[in-house]
Amino acid sequence: RRKILGEKHPAVAESIYFLAELHLICFRLDDATRAFDDALALQRMALGNAHPDIALTIQGLGKTQLARGKVIEARGTHERALAMKKSVLPAEHPSIGDSQFLIAQVYRKLGKLDQASALLERCASAVKDSRGSRHPLVGAILYHAAEVANTLGK
Repeated sequence: RRKILGEKHPAVAESIYFLAELHLICFRLDDATRAFDDALALQRMALGNAHPDIALTIQGLGKTQLARGKVIEARGTHERALAMKKSVLPAEHPSIGDSQFLIAQVYRKLGKLDQASALLERCASAVKDSRGSRHPLVGAILYHAAEVANTLGK
């Protein structure tokens, strides 16, 4: 893509983003961080500072931080990604529910179970509305919500 489209094309940033996600899945966190940073720099050059793709890449950095155990840092990064998504996407967009789910996971890791529970409830409702009740993410959200409720003794 670089050769055909040029270094600053959004499709090049997209390829780097997907490479970063692959590194994250394989738990190659240093490689993932570098690739997310590279994708973010290219996206900002090509797309400006507020775009759904940029929010998604910031979210990827947050997932990498969480995988490293940098929970406080991940919280801020995920909140930044969510704020950007809310500024550039319609309120009912499925990606907003994705971000809320990730923030709920951060709250859970921080031991803020009441906040995690409330966010998971809102998130489950939003994801059901945008993707349907049979979507796999709904099941994941409900599973995490049940674990939090169990921990809280509910």
